[in-house]
Amino acid sequence: MNPRRKRQQHGSRSRTGCRTCRARRVKCDETPGKCGNCTSTGRPCEGYEVYRLPLPGGPKTKRGGGPPLTPAAASRFRWVVTSDERRCFAFFCDRTIRDAVAFYDSARWPRMVLDMANTDPAVCHAVIALGAAHQETVFGGMQSQLALTAQRTSWHWVATEQLARAFGLLRRRNPHDPQLREVMVLCCLLFVLTSLIRRDYDSVIRHLRSGLRIVKELEARISPTLVAVFRHLETQAIHFGLGDHLHEPNYMRLPANLWPPTQPIDQSPDALEPLHHGVLHFMLRGWGSSAEIIAAHYEALHAEQTALLSKVTQTQASFAGVRAMHYRTLSFKEQRGADITELLLQTHSLGLRTCLLKNDPARLEPFTPEYAALVTMAERVITKFPEKPSLLDFTVRWRALQALRSWPHNEGAFDSLVVSTVLWERFQIELKVRVATDLRSLLGSDVGPEEFDTMVNRQVEDQLRFITGNEDRELAQAGAYLSHAIDSDHSMKSWTCVGRLLNLKA
Repeated sequence: MNPRRKRQQHGSRSRTGCRTCRARRVKCDETPGKCGNCTSTGRPCEGYEVYRLPLPGGPKTKRGGGPPLTPAAASRFRWVVTSDERRCFAFFCDRTIRDAVAFYDSARWPRMVLDMANTDPAVCHAVIALGAAHQETVFGGMQSQLALTAQRTSWHWVATEQLARAFGLLRRRNPHDPQLREVMVLCCLLFVLTSLIRRDYDSVIRHLRSGLRIVKELEARISPTLVAVFRHLETQAIHFGLGDHLHEPNYMRLPANLWPPTQPIDQSPDALEPLHHGVLHFMLRGWGSSAEIIAAHYEALHAEQTALLSKVTQTQASFAGVRAMHYRTLSFKEQRGADITELLLQTHSLGLRTCLLKNDPARLEPFTPEYAALVTMAERVITKFPEKPSLLDFTVRWRALQALRSWPHNEGAFDSLVVSTVLWERFQIELKVRVATDLRSLLGSDVGPEEFDTMVNRQVEDQLRFITGNEDRELAQAGAYLSHAIDSDHSMKSWTCVGRLLNLKA
């Protein structure tokens, strides 16, 4: 009988053994530090995976579920890997790539990552870390991660260990290696995506800033695909305060119409990126400035606002013509992408026209029907997804929050649940301010402070019950998570939306 077959029949393979023995599929004697099985045969022992070791005083935690392995994805390694690594790599190939290529069938950067992952161990470990983190989110649920007592699955520790291995390999890399810069850019991208999924925003900023710096220094020698990906991430993360690395600082130099009639519709993400960046940059300036600053510089701000609005309007008209001509010939995924591009342009138009009004109810009131139409358009786009991914009128706001939470998803630096939680906190604060203002104007100063606060709180509860229909319990738990996250994650306090929320609370 074949000795190897005999060993498989009569010996059970250890699941807590060292990485080398597990990759060789032999039983490990589990000697602390380095196992005797490896040292006695002259092999390097790669140590033990901490998340596999039994917990002191109790049984091991139950492992999270996982998808079946894809043979094509799990059999191309040029070095030994464990079953967990194969599974997470397969998950990245089968699920993460599908979710990461956004709304157009362009998988250029994932293909680059896969090609490099099969030749470079650092990129491979970074890919496995992203697959593990994404796997934890999918099987644990994005909603459950907003709880303060969220229990970590084994996939969390797989991702942590794989990140550490990737970091270690990069530190030991020869600085004269001609592939080093491209490997570092790819790893930075994977680290950013992993940190976004895990909502570790300090790490997001650190890795994104490093990647942007490398791309800016070596843009001519880096793949245009990677440059485009980092441009997109820079735009999405503009509220992190990273500054302009890859975009033209003077966005007023942009052409009047960024969508020529001959532009293919599936190129909208790259073609409109400069416009998105310019509009978001201007809107953040408007939202972050006080009414006094806006009044003092209104003439210059209004000129920029008019110029940008003109570019958005002309681009809208041109895109609408091309969309109407080619919409029926697009794939279903590309049709959704075109719908989202149309929604984004409409959002830019409305945001530009209101960002300098500083929450003035009288001046913002006429825009409420447009906000309602915008939410209706968003709801229509969301219904096209088989898997489900501030406004003046509070009923319209609640519809927007429901639409946002009905499709939990990450799109680059945007996390739908974090955004909806921030908006929910602002929703409650502004509703309370409005109720207090109305009651004070009605009752004057005849009511004492404690009695007045009780009346305000009762009115707010009644109005929330009427608006939400008692469907706000989950959001209340998410609000507790947000307060904890702001206290523990220092970078969140620098976000424009969080800063405005803290100012409102103050």
